[in-house]
Amino acid sequence: MSTAENILQQALDLPEQERVEIAHNLYRSVRPSPEEIDAAWARTASERLEAFKRGELKSQPMDEAIADIRARLLARRG
Repeated sequence: MSTAENILQQALDLPEQERVEIAHNLYRSVRPSPEEIDAAWARTASERLEAFKRGELKSQPMDEAIADIRARLLARRG
C-alpha cells in the first residue's frame, strides 16, 4: 500500500467532522489564492479587450446577450 493510500485509509477511519476539516485543508493547499485568481481574471479581461480592439471579437448589445442566455437556459430545461 502506498503512503497516500495508507493516509487516505487512516483519514477515512476518522469521525466525519475531522474528515471535513482535512478535506477543507487539502483543498485550500492546492487551489490558487484569491490574489492569483484576481490576477488571472485581470489578464483574461485585458486580453479580451485587446482582442476586441483588434477586431477579433464581436460585441453584442446587452439586451440581446441576456435574451440569448435566457433562450439557452430554457432550451436546457427542455
